[in-house]
Amino acid sequence: KEFCTAVTNDWINIDDQLGECLHSISNIRVRLLLESRLVDELLRRENLFRCSAPRNMANFKGVNASTVTGYLTLDDINLTFSHDLLQHEKMISAVRKLMSALSEAQEYLGRQLDEALNFHIDYSTDLSEDESLRSEKNAMILIDDMNDVYTMLSRELYRKQNLVTLVFDTVSYVLQSGSKHIIVEDSHGMNHVDILERVVKEWPRGYEESLIEMKHFDYMIRKCDP
Repeated sequence: KEFCTAVTNDWINIDDQLGECLHSISNIRVRLLLESRLVDELLRRENLFRCSAPRNMANFKGVNASTVTGYLTLDDINLTFSHDLLQHEKMISAVRKLMSALSEAQEYLGRQLDEALNFHIDYSTDLSEDESLRSEKNAMILIDDMNDVYTMLSRELYRKQNLVTLVFDTVSYVLQSGSKHIIVEDSHGMNHVDILERVVKEWPRGYEESLIEMKHFDYMIRKCDP
């Protein structure tokens, strides 16, 4: 009972929160990428405006590419960029904490599994031979189910740790984009937005490459937590 409660209330709940955080980070990175491109475009237009403006700039005092084109000013965009960058930093910190909590939840499940096995061994010694055989059969079925759930979640945790590593490894891409307003890509030509979109797509437990067999998983959870 306690094992199943820990699976659903702790492990699954934390995993769902991580999925929401990663989705938020993906949205933030899309905005950051757009803002970087807006800065590039605004700078290009301002340079073009300066080159094409008459020599007598007194007639154009207070006029720039922003006012001519109706674009936001550089200050407007940079302020928005800084805000989104701060939100990105906060969400990355939240993901780190949740991943730590997910690892702790997995360790707790391991302890629960060990305790269940030890309890079964101690309890069986106090039963008659017939009772012991029946009890051992039922208990071992339950423990096998718990072990299957624990194993699937262990493998899924490892898969998600690798996905989160991609997120953390590309934080520097975001920072470089912020300081230089350039779009940084990895060796495969993927920028920080592409990588987050991939992580968000592959994160769900129901994803085709997930290491949790959802039908079997749900069946075993129902069995141990009727």
